[in-house]
Amino acid sequence: MFGIGWPELLLIGIVAAIVIGPKDLPPLLRRAGRLARQGRILWDDLRAQFDIWDEKERLADMEREAGKLQKEGYARHMPEGDAEPPLEDDAPEKDTPENGEKRE
Repeated sequence: MFGIGWPELLLIGIVAAIVIGPKDLPPLLRRAGRLARQGRILWDDLRAQFDIWDEKERLADMEREAGKLQKEGYARHMPEGDAEPPLEDDAPEKDTPENGEKRE
């Protein structure tokens, strides 16, 4: 954490106890702890919101890419000028015998 180890924290604590005084130090440390906790909660919420925005953007990119690929796939199999893909029910079935006849 910021390159501060235990010896440095101990030195900061001793200096704070001398400068602020032992009577006012515990309430000040409690207040600093609350502020640090609130800051961490706010940071986590902000990071989660950015993650949600990033996920939505990636999903939108995937939808655009899927639509483009779908249009390209239909364009390869469609006659010129035909804009809509055929419905599956309207498409003729291939390799199926008519009237129940068996193929050999």
